[in-house]
Amino acid sequence: MQTGLVLTADGLACFKDIKDAGYGHEVTVVGNGRDPQKTAPFNWVNTVLGNPKTALAGTFHKLSKPLLPRHLATFQYRFNRQFILEDMVPRLAYVSFRMPPMPKRLLVLAENRW
Repeated sequence: MQTGLVLTADGLACFKDIKDAGYGHEVTVVGNGRDPQKTAPFNWVNTVLGNPKTALAGTFHKLSKPLLPRHLATFQYRFNRQFILEDMVPRLAYVSFRMPPMPKRLLVLAENRW
């Protein structure tokens, strides 16, 4: 962070050291209210937290424990590429063609720990 920047955060105690480090700290206590002027600085936080919930609930109508790692990996792939949507399908095709054939026992190894 550059000196002179002002951090806008809620009233959480862990942010009190920001001022001691030489940065500005603007505290905005929102609470449970829906006041748009109070919540405006945190709109991106609500969006980032709401996207996984909406994407998982909309794409996968039932989340089951055995398939949860796959659902989260799918969401992570889409989230990391959300601003380059035109490259998503060609990139997925490129990666899938470069992967060597794999037996099922290797494909499900990641799911054994769940």
